[in-house]
Amino acid sequence: MRSIKTKGLSLLLSLITVFGIVFSFVGAVSADDFYFIKQPVGGSCDYADSFKITWTLSQEPDWVNLEYRRGDDPTWYAGVDFHGSSYQIRYSMGVSSYRLVASKNYKQIYSDPFVVKWTGKDPYSFWTSPESTTRYKSQDYTITWTLGSTPRYVKLLKYDKSRGFWTSEAELTGLKKYDIRFHNDYSETFKLFAAFNYGDVYSKTFTVTWLEDTFNVSVISGKTASDTATAGDMVTVTANAAPTGKEFDKWVVTKGKITLADANAAKTTFTMPYEDVSLKATYKDILYEMTVDYDPAMVEVDGIFSIKTSCYGDEYSFTVTPKAGYKLVSVMANGKKLNASGSEYVVTQPAGKLVVSVKAEPIVNSGWLQTDTKWMYFESGKPVTGWKKISGVWFYFDLRGIMATGWKLVDCEWYYFENSGHLTTGWQKIGGSWYFFGSDGAMRTGWVQSGNNWYYMQSSGIMATGWQKTGGKYYFLKQDGVMAANEWCGGYWLNSDGSWTYPYKASWKQDSKGWWYGDDSGWYAKDCNVKIDGKEYVFDKNGYWIT
Repeated sequence: MRSIKTKGLSLLLSLITVFGIVFSFVGAVSADDFYFIKQPVGGSCDYADSFKITWTLSQEPDWVNLEYRRGDDPTWYAGVDFHGSSYQIRYSMGVSSYRLVASKNYKQIYSDPFVVKWTGKDPYSFWTSPESTTRYKSQDYTITWTLGSTPRYVKLLKYDKSRGFWTSEAELTGLKKYDIRFHNDYSETFKLFAAFNYGDVYSKTFTVTWLEDTFNVSVISGKTASDTATAGDMVTVTANAAPTGKEFDKWVVTKGKITLADANAAKTTFTMPYEDVSLKATYKDILYEMTVDYDPAMVEVDGIFSIKTSCYGDEYSFTVTPKAGYKLVSVMANGKKLNASGSEYVVTQPAGKLVVSVKAEPIVNSGWLQTDTKWMYFESGKPVTGWKKISGVWFYFDLRGIMATGWKLVDCEWYYFENSGHLTTGWQKIGGSWYFFGSDGAMRTGWVQSGNNWYYMQSSGIMATGWQKTGGKYYFLKQDGVMAANEWCGGYWLNSDGSWTYPYKASWKQDSKGWWYGDDSGWYAKDCNVKIDGKEYVFDKNGYWIT
């Protein structure tokens, strides 16, 4: 169907062309035959682009003009004459309705009006406008705006509420921003006005509501010159004098966003913000030194000790217990006597150094002193500690002066003391096991010679029996602990040094000549007496058992 219509139209145009040629030979064409064969058609186009229109006239015109109307104005305005059958329309302020007027031999014809719907951003408008806002009186409101095209001038208009019309507030031509400041009215309404060659445009109206900029200042445990301040003012605050036993610590802001010049200074400043402010001075305890002076060898003091972090008013309860052999003389606090309440003493930290002094003295000056089940030995009023030889016998006293009994480790050596405190030496049977102590009283381990015999003492000090491996060799210790040597023990021959040389155990063997005794290494008993399993056997020079 589309191809048939196209062919029909081509045929019609051809006929028109032929007739035109014929008529040109016949004579001049009448202007009455001057008309639009094809009308221009409207559409949509972005403001930044151009809209192309085309048309066809029955005759070549003398001129063509694009007429237009602005908004609701019914008047058609003429543009510039031009020639041709197409035209690029550019947007002009407020124009959307168009028509063509063509002239031939002073006859004018008009096309049908058509509309171009312009889309996008109107270049002759405010693309961005200021918004309504609230500001404090001491603040400026900086407005910005953008226009699609450069106007002849821009002005800020303010609505005069008393007279009911708009007045010019400021000339803004060439500017991109402007600061509006508070004058007298707490609510002001504005709009921007821009003038172009073809008309004027306005921004949307906006209102600035101005707020009071004087705010409250509240200071806890401190003071300031006034309880109100204007935003932007420098405010000075001073902390009150510190209570007894305390000192200024820091300022704590409880309301408002402020930055103190020095939060740790008793007197400081800050810039008043656009809001109420509350802050307080805080204090911290002054730390005092408390010294407890006593001799721990004479008394035990529980519940109090020397520190450097005691605070004013701190109360301490403590007890004083004399150690064995001593008696309490006095308890003092900064030189003043303290009296016990029951078994406890109570002292309170003053605003200064506190010294608690406890004095004690020995019950006896010299000699033995029994405390409960323990014994101590004094010389010149002080308990003996460490080693002490008394009446030809060695004793050991610990750091408290208590006499040692039983096992005692001294300087990495073990010693054993009798219940009387006497130092043990030589062989001692303790807890069912035998131990050997040297002449110095120290417990021995390893090989020990006692008389003509050798013994082996384990790392625990207990005397070993049976087989023992030491130094890579095997030895046999009898039930009494004596090392076996030059004899058979359990089928093994032990050398003169007590070591077992051969790697194999000997056993009874028999051949056609009789019984003999040897091991798998080739050794056998010959020309000797051998005690095997507690019974003695005699072997001849060939190694056979002589029955």
